[in-house]
Amino acid sequence: MPTIAFVPVAFGYGTTVRCLAVADVLRRRGHRCTFLASETIRPMIDRYDFPVCPIPDVEIHSHQRERPAHQLFRQWSSPNFLDRQLSAVVRALHEMRAEVVVYSNSMTAELAAGILGLRSVSIFQPSILGIPTLSLGWPMVATWLRWVMLRARSNLSKPVVSAFVGDRSFIPSIPPLIHWPWLVPPGLARHREELEPVGALLTQDPDLLPPRGVLRQELGVEGTPFVYGTVGGAIFNLDLIRSVAGGMRQAGCFGLVSGGAIVTAELSQRLSDDRVKVVHFVPDDLRAIKAADVLIWHGGDETMMEAVACGTPAIGLPDQLDQFANVAGVVDFGAGLELSPTRLRASQLAAAIRQVLHEPRFHARMETLRELNAGYGGAPAVADATESLIGVTSGRG
Repeated sequence: MPTIAFVPVAFGYGTTVRCLAVADVLRRRGHRCTFLASETIRPMIDRYDFPVCPIPDVEIHSHQRERPAHQLFRQWSSPNFLDRQLSAVVRALHEMRAEVVVYSNSMTAELAAGILGLRSVSIFQPSILGIPTLSLGWPMVATWLRWVMLRARSNLSKPVVSAFVGDRSFIPSIPPLIHWPWLVPPGLARHREELEPVGALLTQDPDLLPPRGVLRQELGVEGTPFVYGTVGGAIFNLDLIRSVAGGMRQAGCFGLVSGGAIVTAELSQRLSDDRVKVVHFVPDDLRAIKAADVLIWHGGDETMMEAVACGTPAIGLPDQLDQFANVAGVVDFGAGLELSPTRLRASQLAAAIRQVLHEPRFHARMETLRELNAGYGGAPAVADATESLIGVTSGRG
């Protein structure tokens, strides 16, 4: 049985969830799926019981003063980083006898597929190419230039036009929320029409989850309204976490805040009370989002699409990379609000929470997005395309 290889990137929850969603569909159709991933995201993949082949990837450190996005592109643009990763990916794909490579935002997966002559499926969110600050502009351009030089040195068995264009290419979003930045690498710009919107790529169907009351009981939430905040991951801002929890309390809500690696057991106990809990990690974001009346999030695209799929209006606190464009898309559609995470005051957030809770237009507009998303194929459509590349017309039975 041929192997389908999945290559997410270590930075960001979204790329892993997308790959897991497609891999889960293909596994249920009888295919063997293996992940090429760093140890950073291995625990997340292990929860779904997929085999993992370790490869080198970026390392984001909470103790550094440098912003996570800058750490990411500094490492990607450093000498030999992409070369080392490419060598590891090529070696792993060859050893596992992969037939198709499915990847999300990886800079080297398409090159590896080109070297080995493998078919490929790209899952790419264009907003990640946005340059939110001038200080990030050069590292992003330098990364692209290093990729171009690496492509020129590679012995390719098939053409590779862009790091983000495969034999089939998909955008894990819907048209009202897709943002193409003004600066797009030429190869991608020439082929951007080949990228097909496919909607949210989720490991669970929100419509099949238990009722909201049951989900709240699972989370230990004892009343309503309930607000869920996910502002952790690679943000590492304790003041922001305090302000989010304080805003929930001032708004008179029950709340749950997922703060990420910075939240130790001692901090969790100190920042929590009977109404608002601050935790390091929530095992299932989608269930928490479905249970919530309002979501507070840092602007990540996968969390955005989970909110869309659940019909949960959102308040965005964008901090870096694509988060600004993602939050702007939700706000422009009328499905949420935006606040700056810089020196955020609890009173500001409390006012925004009350506004979203009490003005029906936010829920109505997010419900419109939910209905639009339901019209796209999601993970099964990407799985269909993957099967078509290995000559399988339908894996459903």
